[in-house]
Amino acid sequence: MRIGLGLAAVLVAVSAVGPSTPGVAAGGFDGKWNVVVACADYGDVKGYTWRFSARVRGGELVGKYVNPSDPLNYGELTGAIGAGGDALLTMRGSTGPSEYNVHHEAPHTKIDYTASAHFDAQSGSGKRLIQRPCELSFSKN
Repeated sequence: MRIGLGLAAVLVAVSAVGPSTPGVAAGGFDGKWNVVVACADYGDVKGYTWRFSARVRGGELVGKYVNPSDPLNYGELTGAIGAGGDALLTMRGSTGPSEYNVHHEAPHTKIDYTASAHFDAQSGSGKRLIQRPCELSFSKN
């Protein structure tokens, strides 16, 4: 599970609770959100920041980052936001240049990691749970 230059925005499956399950937000977080995934330098691996939009419908978050100079470097973030604002997100995608990837993996290597997050009515924050440290921030449009 590597992260490339713009790859931190990969798919994130958010919560173990589905939108039809009691306790899941019934639209309280619905709307368009701005997402920032910021990963600091990690040893000899360069840091990066991804900025992209996400949509929440029925408590389900879906967003995608695509590197404008390399469309094969992307990340999809997905997951469900619970009624109290807690979410377990999943990021999936493909890395960018090797200097931004843990273990300096080749570009376009698969990315797959989880992040925990908490949302309120207008904002949210989260952290990547494995490998390198990354911070996620959310602001509602």
